[in-house]
Amino acid sequence: MSRVVDGKGTAADLEQLIEVGTSICPGDFPHASNEKLGLAAVPFPYKMNTICFVGPSAYAPVNSALVLFREEFEARIVKRHTIPVTAVGAAL
Repeated sequence: MSRVVDGKGTAADLEQLIEVGTSICPGDFPHASNEKLGLAAVPFPYKMNTICFVGPSAYAPVNSALVLFREEFEARIVKRHTIPVTAVGAAL
């Protein structure tokens, strides 16, 4: 998350955040409906792979941010582009 916030993250970082959360809370994570994003509400309780609510509770804001504001996260990730180089080695 720090890399993404600092503008140094990649798409793989976003996917890893989702993957880690899925290992803690498998399935759909509860959230409110969002007509703009086409999301139906997912009610509580969430599924857990832990005996403690701390893991899912820690992941809840991350999941919510990634679901509701995905475009903003994607706007901050590094786009890896190949820069064309001329025969003399100068970037175009």
